[in-house]
Amino acid sequence: MDGTHFDLLAKRLAGSTPSRRGLLRLGLAGGLSALHFSQGADEALACRRNGKPCGGGRNGGCCSGTCKRGKCRPTPGAAGCQVNSGDLCQNQFVDCPQNPDGACLLLDNGKPFCSAGLDCKACTANADCNAFPNGKCVKTCPHCGDVSPIDQACTYPAA
Repeated sequence: MDGTHFDLLAKRLAGSTPSRRGLLRLGLAGGLSALHFSQGADEALACRRNGKPCGGGRNGGCCSGTCKRGKCRPTPGAAGCQVNSGDLCQNQFVDCPQNPDGACLLLDNGKPFCSAGLDCKACTANADCNAFPNGKCVKTCPHCGDVSPIDQACTYPAA
C-alpha cells in the first residue's frame, strides 16, 4: 500500500461513521491484503531448490545449504535433509528422507547432515570425532546440554 492509499484509508476511518456496506468493503479489503502479505512472507522464507540460482544470505539461501558456481547443489552426507528439515541438536527429530535410519541435523556451518545419532562429548574440531569415519563435531548442541553437562557432540553419518 502506497502513501496515498494509506492517507485515503486513514481519512475514511477518521471521518463520519461508515455504512455497513463500507465496513464490509473495508473488512474484505483488509482480509485480502493480509492474505497477499502472508503469501509474500511465506515465499520470502522459502529456500531455493537444487539447480536454482543461489541468492544472498547464508549458503546462498539454498535448501541444501550448498551454493556452488552460482547454483544450489546437493550437500554430501545430507541424504535429502535440508536446512529447514529439522535439527536433532534442537530436539527436532526428523528422519532423513533418503535414509530412515538417520535423523536430520544442522552442522555448525549451517549445512544439513544425516546423522546416525549423537555422542555428547567435548569436541572442537572434526578430528576430535574419530570413533567412526567422517565424524563431525557440533560445537553447539542444546540437546546434549539437556542430557549431560556438555553441549557439544560428535555425530557420524547414518549408514
